[in-house]
Amino acid sequence: MPPVESVAAIPNALIWRLSIEQYHAIIQAGILTDDDSVELLEGWLVFKIPKNPPHRATTRLVRTALENL
Repeated sequence: MPPVESVAAIPNALIWRLSIEQYHAIIQAGILTDDDSVELLEGWLVFKIPKNPPHRATTRLVRTALENL
């Protein structure tokens, strides 16, 4: 069975698509920080799906281990 493609709903309100350069500029300007639960997906700034505590702890441990290499 072929995979089913889903299409995200686009809001009717005024929206703005971002380029990667614009997204990085927003981060460099301090508007977005590591504490903001958003990410850029195909030009859309979207909320990240919350992760459970074990996932966060594992991700943090792996990131720390990789940084120490």
